[in-house]
Amino acid sequence: MVVFTVSVQAQIVKSFAPVYADIKKVISDNQSDNHYPKLLKRFLEMDSTLTEEQYYVIYYGQCLQDNYNPLSKGNESIQKLAQKVTAENYTDFKTAYLKTKDQYPLDLRSLQNAYILAYKFQDDAFVRKLQVPLIGLIKVIASSGDGKSPDQGFHIMNESDEYVFCNLLNLHILEKSQVGEFDFIQLSKNERFGKIIYFINRPQLSNKSPVILEEFVDD
Repeated sequence: MVVFTVSVQAQIVKSFAPVYADIKKVISDNQSDNHYPKLLKRFLEMDSTLTEEQYYVIYYGQCLQDNYNPLSKGNESIQKLAQKVTAENYTDFKTAYLKTKDQYPLDLRSLQNAYILAYKFQDDAFVRKLQVPLIGLIKVIASSGDGKSPDQGFHIMNESDEYVFCNLLNLHILEKSQVGEFDFIQLSKNERFGKIIYFINRPQLSNKSPVILEEFVDD
C-alpha cells in the first residue's frame, strides 16, 4: 500500500474546485464522447484510457444525475463481506463485488475494500485493474483543493469518501467536526497537512447558510 499512497501524492500537480455548471455542459451532450452515461460505462469497465479530465467529470458529475444520493452508504453487503474475507473465501468476495459494483458505480469504500483484499491475497491482475479507477478518483479529489484551509478544502460527493481518501494517503484520523458544508478532520501530525485536513461537502449541504469558520482554522 505504501507504493500506492506515494504514487497518488506524487502525481498531484494542480488544484481546481469543480464548477458544476461547466461540468453539466460537458456531460449533457449525448453526441459527445463525454456524455455522462458513456463515461460511466467506460469507468465501470475499468477503461485505462480515461483521462484525468474525464475522471473529474465522472466523479463530480454524479451529483447532477437523478439517482445521486449524497447520503448513500454504498454497497453495504460488500462492505460487510469485506470484514470477513479469508484466503479460502476471497474468490467468493471477488465474484460478489463484480456482480454488484455497477449498482454503486462510485462507491469508493467498496472499491477500496476490493483493492486492499486483492492486494492482500496477491490477486495481482485484479489489483492492477482496480488501481486504475481508484487512483483516478483519489487524484480527482486531491486536485480539487489543497485541504489546508476551509476554503481550499477537498470537494467530496459522499462523506465516506473522506475516510477512503485519508486511509489511502496513510493519514490517521483522530476526530471529525462538521459546520455547514465544511468537514474538519483532526489528524495525527503529518508532514503534508499538519493537524487538520479540510473537506467541502457542497452538493450534500448546498442549502445550508454560510457559517463563520475562524475557530476551525488550524493555526
